[in-house]
Amino acid sequence: MIFRKRKFKRNVQKLEKSLVDKLGSQFPNLKENSKNWELASCNYFNHQEKFILLLHQINPEVLLKIKAKITSDKYEVKGIQIFNTKSNKSIEIILVITNDLIQQIKIDLDNNPLRALDFNKIEIDNILIEKIKIENTDIQIVRRILKNITKEESNYFDFNNTIEIEIENLFLYTVIDMQDGNYIAVDKKGQVYRLIHDHEKRAKRIANDISIFLSNYSGDKKDLENYFEY
Repeated sequence: MIFRKRKFKRNVQKLEKSLVDKLGSQFPNLKENSKNWELASCNYFNHQEKFILLLHQINPEVLLKIKAKITSDKYEVKGIQIFNTKSNKSIEIILVITNDLIQQIKIDLDNNPLRALDFNKIEIDNILIEKIKIENTDIQIVRRILKNITKEESNYFDFNNTIEIEIENLFLYTVIDMQDGNYIAVDKKGQVYRLIHDHEKRAKRIANDISIFLSNYSGDKKDLENYFEY
């Protein structure tokens, strides 16, 4: 069973790479972003809808550096065909792309096993892109953490681009983008940290709560530069 899972993952990796290479000219962000992530796991669901779910992982240091380049869009892509060597005909693949990564590959593997698909024979014809509305759950978490700040104070933060980052078993949520892969972040207790992607100590606590942080910050990022001095 372990061998089968490993083989399945290897085949999904090959399929994903072939799809990214084929779609690269039309989806440059997908091609560029895929270089930074690796496939952590994949599972096939064959209930009401049949699809492969892909879960990716990335080095937190790299994520801090590239986060600003990643789009938050989610969309479905139709118009992709792959050749089945067993049935000697092409079948349709539908992709769900989220944050510039392939999240789902909609395909009926029950009748089209991966071993029967020719990853070198992928055709693109009349691409149709449908945007899917999504909610950033990380934003909801941050707003709960910082529920006591005023409406004016909320304007000091970059909530719309918030993401969760795990550093040394500590889950942090970015709230201010300082550019070049550096951020101000909070943990679930409301403690405030500075994050530097290429520093020996990537996460350093700078305030025990948001009220202390706001006593020294009123929206001007220049007031935060001293936290990022090496």
